[in-house]
Amino acid sequence: MQNNSKASIKEVKEFWNKNPLFKGESKKKISTKSFFKDHDNTIINKIFFGKKNILNKILFPKNVDQNKQLKVLDLGCGIGFWLSFMEKNFNYKLFGSDISENSIKIAKKRVSSNIKFNLQFSEKINFKNFFFDHINCQGVLHHTPKPQILLSEIWRTLVNEGTCSISVYYENFLIRNYNFFYFFLNILSFIFKNLGRDRDFNNLPKKKSDLIRIYDGKKNPIGYSLSKKEIIELVNKAGFEIINYKFYFFPSRFLKIKLPNFINSILAEILPFMIILNLKKNRKRKKFH
Repeated sequence: MQNNSKASIKEVKEFWNKNPLFKGESKKKISTKSFFKDHDNTIINKIFFGKKNILNKILFPKNVDQNKQLKVLDLGCGIGFWLSFMEKNFNYKLFGSDISENSIKIAKKRVSSNIKFNLQFSEKINFKNFFFDHINCQGVLHHTPKPQILLSEIWRTLVNEGTCSISVYYENFLIRNYNFFYFFLNILSFIFKNLGRDRDFNNLPKKKSDLIRIYDGKKNPIGYSLSKKEIIELVNKAGFEIINYKFYFFPSRFLKIKLPNFINSILAEILPFMIILNLKKNRKRKKFH
């Protein structure tokens, strides 16, 4: 695991307050309908290549009892894409939480007032034991100082046999061998474009840990990747059974050259930068400190 940062949670909070997701990636004004439409299009069509692919990769549980709404938390909800997606496609009782006040403020303008928001730190969730039927946690764990504690909190707040879906940065072949590829990538750095949040891919760092961290912005305090073995060990220790895992995402939108979708799809299969794990709570939790 590449989590070598000594950054405090206060620094993490300050960064995401100043740099909410998709800042600088759209020319539209933040919080407007057109801004949210751009964000939807980027995630649905440029990252997942369609709604069908999202549903094939991320677990969204079905309501078995039609008279009861499943309670679902979007943990680390950011500016509300997944809350909006679930609100449009599923009959859930939705909750959203994030460490960033500014992100929640933006998310509230994206969804209906039926969704309850909570400002909190994901490694200490302010909900009772066995409260949620399902927790969605996409792209959050790799920004937390203590990922094992986060998974333990997800376990605690889920009902017995409850489910969750998490995604993290995956240490693929390119990242594992970054020292070898560094020279070539640095020569070709002119083909990268910097999309918001003070990103700078034209001066690539020599350490792969720094490369992963600056993907979300030059001043991002914490960002690391995990191997398949590492993430499986983390979720097993936390008391989860793996339903399945899926790979996806190649950051082609940061290239100045526009690639055809079929090439992007192939790259996402060969060199995925993200791994999703769909999980079920079914074992006794171990304690972590």
